[in-house]
Amino acid sequence: MAFKQTKDADGIFKSLFFVYFILILHVLLIGGLVLLVVFFGGVLLYMPWILLCGVAALSASGYMFYRKIKKEGKTLKEALTFPAFKDRTVEISLLGGLASVKVGKPNGVLGTENKLPQLEHPDAHYINELKELALLMESNLITMDEYNKAKQKVLK
Repeated sequence: MAFKQTKDADGIFKSLFFVYFILILHVLLIGGLVLLVVFFGGVLLYMPWILLCGVAALSASGYMFYRKIKKEGKTLKEALTFPAFKDRTVEISLLGGLASVKVGKPNGVLGTENKLPQLEHPDAHYINELKELALLMESNLITMDEYNKAKQKVLK
C-alpha cells in the first residue's frame, strides 16, 4: 500500500506541475499580446510624427546637396563627372532603396577588374562536350569521321 500512495503522490505532483506550467504559459502569452498592442498602438499613434521627421531629414539632406552643388556652380551632371566617379557606376534610388546612393568599383583602374566569382572553369563546357563525344564514339553511336567533325566544331 505504501508504494501505491507514493506513486499517486508523484502523479499528483506531476499533474499540478503541468497545470502550473500551462498557466504560466498563458500568462506569458497574454503579457506578450499586451506588449504587442502597446507597441503597435504607440507606433500608430506616433506614425505621423515618424513620417514627418523622415520627410524633414530627407528634405534637409537634399537641400544641403543642392546648396553645395550651387555653391560650386555645377549641375548634377557635372557633379557626377567628378574624377572620383570616373569609370564607376552610380545608382541613385529614392523610394525603392529609401534614398540610397551606390557608387560601384572602378573599371580597370590600376589593374583592378570587376570579375564575378565563377563556379567552374570557363573552358569546362568544351571538356564536357569532348567527353560526351568520346563516350558516343566508344558506344559506337557515331563514327570516327562524325567524331572528328564534331570535335573540330567544338574546338573552334
